[in-house]
Amino acid sequence: MSWFIVSKFKQAKIAQMVEHSHGKGEVPGSIPGLGSMSETEKFAVASVKAFIEKDGKILILRESPKYKGGSQHGCFVMPGGKVNEGEPFSQSIKRELKEECNIEVEVGKIFHVEEWFIDVPGKPKHIVGMYFICHHTGGDLNICDEFDLYEWINPKEYQKYNINIQAQKAFEAYNEIIN
Repeated sequence: MSWFIVSKFKQAKIAQMVEHSHGKGEVPGSIPGLGSMSETEKFAVASVKAFIEKDGKILILRESPKYKGGSQHGCFVMPGGKVNEGEPFSQSIKRELKEECNIEVEVGKIFHVEEWFIDVPGKPKHIVGMYFICHHTGGDLNICDEFDLYEWINPKEYQKYNINIQAQKAFEAYNEIIN
């Protein structure tokens, strides 16, 4: 069973907390009922990932060895990236896809959540990735220098590619949903 199906209650509570704190004059970095965070506390970074559907295929990107900020050189990853403070998830995905691939999408539902730890000097170490189903709506695909190759793949054949472990788990969840 996927996270999307199991955790409807948790999703509703998180959405309620976000809605409560948005635009209500709360101190940045505060969570309703928990108070504010100190400058020295370290927290996980939110990341959004897109499963872009187009003609029955899903887009994957291979991280370039030349990308100095990367931790998955030579592996295929899902497009997406860090959520900026105050930026809604759907806006983050659209921004990241424009920057990374020069494409536009319609953002659908979240279907999987995964966490991982990276070892890149000067970068946060704990990432929480949220995977969304997206639909390609426009733009000519043109990848940025962080990547050296892209593929549109059959989601049931993801094991044929050198895909990072987090995306493999997301493909498993995605395939459960579409069956």
